[in-house]
Amino acid sequence: AHTVEKRDAEFIAAANPRTMLALLDENIQLQRGKDAIEAVALALRDDMRDAREKLEAAEHRIAEHRKVLNSIAAVARRYLPDYDEHPEIQAADELLESAAGIGVKGE
Repeated sequence: AHTVEKRDAEFIAAANPRTMLALLDENIQLQRGKDAIEAVALALRDDMRDAREKLEAAEHRIAEHRKVLNSIAAVARRYLPDYDEHPEIQAADELLESAAGIGVKGE
């Protein structure tokens, strides 16, 4: 029982107004730090959402461009009667097909 009383007396001595105010001050500073971190986390979440939406829009545009490029290449092969005699046209066609076949990460 004596050690309990001694421990209680030490606690009461340490728990003076100055110590309590210092603890409250530290608590307030920690809360402010937590609030700042939460604000940054929310901003990052919003930035990630915006980036994801932009990525989806870009992937959609790439898919549309791929369709157009494939159509152009098909038209060139079909309607140019001397297609086989023009390596520059074939090179352009291959470039179109290559560009149309570019994969997007995650596909």
